[in-house]
Amino acid sequence: MTYSEETITFTVNNTRRQAVLRSPRKRCLRPALLISLASDCKAALDGGCAVVADIFLAAGHNVLAFDLPNHGKRIDDHGEGLLGWANAAQAGIDVFEDTRNAVHVLIDLLIDRKVVDEKLIVLDGTSRGGIIALHLLAAD
Repeated sequence: MTYSEETITFTVNNTRRQAVLRSPRKRCLRPALLISLASDCKAALDGGCAVVADIFLAAGHNVLAFDLPNHGKRIDDHGEGLLGWANAAQAGIDVFEDTRNAVHVLIDLLIDRKVVDEKLIVLDGTSRGGIIALHLLAAD
């Protein structure tokens, strides 16, 4: 394995969540952080959506992923996937706000731990992860 993997537990909106950080064993001179957004952590890091994450790790950069709302371990009473997002929206829940908050908490945590320079953070999103990435960029 050319990277180490750490599960990070963090709290957003009074809810404990988990993210996975992969760090290359051989780091480049100025390692960046790629936040890889796909339906769930597994798809972002090991599935068909992991192409960019694999390229970044191979180049010596860190990669972070977590389950998006209504995906992976975050499936709730509103349902799974995009239908879950639609049902949550009808119930007045902003799944984009939840994810913006999660990303801000994770970035602050990793900057505090000196894992990454705040100027070297990039987003990658596949499909619904791309929608989330656009919302994150527009809000920042």
